[in-house]
Amino acid sequence: MIQDELKKYADEMIRQGHKFEDIRARLLEAGYAEEMISELKTCVVIIEEDQVKKQKNDDMHKTFGKRMPIWRLFEDPGKYFTSFKHDSGFKEPIFIFLILGLVSGLLAAISRLLMQNSQKIQVLAFANQVPTGNGLVVDIIIEIIKSCLSSLLSAFIVVGVWFLLMKMLKGKGRFVELFHSYSHLTIAMLIYMILIFFIAAILMLIAIRFSQIKIVIMVASVLLALFAVGYMLYLMTIMIRTIAEFSIVKAVLTWLIPWLVMIAIIIALIVSFNAAMFSRIRAL
Repeated sequence: MIQDELKKYADEMIRQGHKFEDIRARLLEAGYAEEMISELKTCVVIIEEDQVKKQKNDDMHKTFGKRMPIWRLFEDPGKYFTSFKHDSGFKEPIFIFLILGLVSGLLAAISRLLMQNSQKIQVLAFANQVPTGNGLVVDIIIEIIKSCLSSLLSAFIVVGVWFLLMKMLKGKGRFVELFHSYSHLTIAMLIYMILIFFIAAILMLIAIRFSQIKIVIMVASVLLALFAVGYMLYLMTIMIRTIAEFSIVKAVLTWLIPWLVMIAIIIALIVSFNAAMFSRIRAL
């Protein structure tokens, strides 16, 4: 009981800025035994470490309390992703992935409808080739639900694999920090790819108008696409390195290993499928 009171007293004194030696001197003056105070030292060290961590978190929130605008990710990705350190919320990233799923689901439903509507909508509706009325609404809702669930599930899987590799490579950071960072990276990638798409579309229009430089435009389009992919991989590497707090090489391995494994699985499936088909043909 006395030890608990001493811990509370030490905690209060440390919050006021006192060090252990000051607390020890006061307790000795109050008549407490040296042995009892020595047992308190471990508790004081833990409290001081917690205070340091809390102060760091407070400083972090003061610096990045207001979420940086998304364009700052392109300007200084390391500083942007640092703002997600010590983050403990799943609400915002889940909301982001659901919104992305909603948008992609709407686009998928509209594009499918347009693909089916190569002729006038009235003619197709009369011929019962596309759903109309409630049937169309139901199809769109189903498409949106599938897209939202797919967006959220794929995000959890991707981040889960990265997080597992991060820990295998002795990285720091928590799952929620990586998940939150990835949600903002996904938004940035979407904005960036839309911009690249428009630039590529302009280049294609130029190529159609000026056939003399068609080859140059095609080469420029390929280089633009390679640059876009490379820059996205760069942002992904910076994100993982910032959250995990380890080297660039380990950050690259974190996203590269799953891709290599996936490619190896695909190649193995193709080889096994071709082998099975070849054996059937020989059997005939």
